[in-house]
Parts: sequence; C-alpha cells; structure tokens
Amino acid sequence: MIARSLRTRATLGALTLALSVGAFATDARAFCRSSTVRGAPGECSSSGIPLMWCSACAGLSLHVDGSIDIPIETLRTEATGAAARWSASVACPGETMEPPAFELRVIDDTRVLSGINHGGPNANTVSFNSEWRLDSLHRMGTIAITIVSFDRRTGEILDADVELNQRTDINPAGFVFSTGMPMPDTADLSTILTHEFGHGLGLGHSDQDRAVMWPTAGMGESRRTLSADDVEGICDVYAFDRRPSMQCDPVGTTARPALLCNDTPYGGLAPAVDGGRVVGGCAVVGGLGRSSATRWWLLGAALVTFGWRRRATRRLQ
Repeated sequence: MIARSLRTRATLGALTLALSVGAFATDARAFCRSSTVRGAPGECSSSGIPLMWCSACAGLSLHVDGSIDIPIETLRTEATGAAARWSASVACPGETMEPPAFELRVIDDTRVLSGINHGGPNANTVSFNSEWRLDSLHRMGTIAITIVSFDRRTGEILDADVELNQRTDINPAGFVFSTGMPMPDTADLSTILTHEFGHGLGLGHSDQDRAVMWPTAGMGESRRTLSADDVEGICDVYAFDRRPSMQCDPVGTTARPALLCNDTPYGGLAPAVDGGRVVGGCAVVGGLGRSSATRWWLLGAALVTFGWRRRATRRLQ
C-alpha cells in the first residue's frame, strides 16, 4: 500500500447481491437489515427476507496463518473484543435492557478459507489475504470483505467469512493493519473487524456517520464503539424476545423462544482442511465510488445465496 494522507477514507463493506446484499430499513431508522434481495447501489432494499442466524450463537475461527504483522494471540484478542461489542456489551432499549439474543464466539482455529461446503464441514473464517487477486469480489482498493452465505428461501445465515486485504511483497496495493492506538496510514483492525462482524450478523450500512456500520472510515480512524443506531440495528435483528421464522429450529413455547447455542459451524467445524478462496462468479462487491476531494477505498462484503433443500438432520440450534 502506498502512503495515504489522513484525508484518505475507506469505504466499509458494501453488501451486494447478485449474489449480494440488500438491506432492510424503515423511514424512522438509519440502520439497514441485510436481505435476500439486492437494493440499488448505496440504498437499502425494502424487499426480500431479512438475514439472521437462527441459533443463539455462532463460532468464528481464525485462520492458522494469521497475519505477517500481527501475532495470532493479538488477533484473537481483537476478534474476541470486536465480537463482544455486538452482544455482551450491548443493552437493548426497553424495560429489561437485555443484550441481544445472540452471541459471536471465537472458537478453534482453522485452515479453511472463505466459502461454504454444503456437503461437509465449514468454518466462519477470519483470514488475512496476501494475494488479493482481482475479481468480482476482490476489487482494487478493498480493505476487507465479508462473504455471507445464506438460504435464499428463509434468510437463514449459514456461513460468514471475513477476508482482510493484507499488504505483502506480492500484494503491494494491500493494507497495513494496526492494533492498540490507531496509527496514521493504517487500517485500525478493531474498527474493521467490528464493522465486518456487523455484516456477518445481518446488518447493512447505516446513514449515521458515527455508526460502526457507516460505510466509510479514514486511515488511522478508530470507530470501535457501537452508536445508538448500531445498537438499535442489532437489537432489531436479535431482539431479546425474538421468535425465529418457522424455518428456524427450535421455536419455544414460552415468552422467550427456546433458542439454544451451538457455535459449531454449518455441517461441523473443519479445523484442518485446506481449501481455496471464493473468487469471481456469483458474488460482486460494490462500493460508493470516489469523490474529487477524497479518494475512497472499498471495504466490501458479498452475499452468496443457496437454494438447496436443507439437510433432514439438523444441528442442535
């Protein structure tokens, strides 16, 4: 990555659909719900089925290769903190002030790269991509992408993988990520992970410029704390008293749904299986373009839809 001024800003993950992302929004809300139907570029979709995980938790796995710049244990700490911002650190509006009825957990590491294997084990992988091969997902100037795989008939999220565009000798246009005190001309890893995890949970972009899900961020900028709009968004997706759609198992009979927590990925955790990254094809990553005064960089997210019949034998949700 060439040196960039503090005025440089990065466009944070636009979920697109074709396979792509859409989003739900209402007139009174700034946050967007991702959906199974693509909205116009830069806009929230008002159609389709909103995306969500159907159980009470999901497990994230760090790729064993980690980062050339960040020790794996530091990465684990950053990922754990970013995940907690969307659950344990949130008090949803209302009398009880309960946290969202969902939790992201960092579980065992994996060698699995992005994508989903609907016939076998998987992992919701967080990885640094040192060979950002340009295609419809991995576009020039993209800091990171979140690839969300879901059932287009139900909106159930099946898999979510985060790829961070790491600068290396063979990828000089990538980015340097920093931890701790934000550093000029670097991407703040905590900010990026928190934003990308929001996409993985089913959120699109907010139109509030202090929100974590706001679509741009400057190099060296820290925006790690959820805004009121981010909180409203995640609490809308995973309300304390939520009842999943009839396609999601299990649904309780009491005032609170009997959502059980199983952080094993769809099809089982694949900790030691090598694989290739998702490239081109179905998914396209969109961004907000460039302005004359400021160069805009993309941090994209893509949605991958699946329409096969789900297995008769279900995991414990």
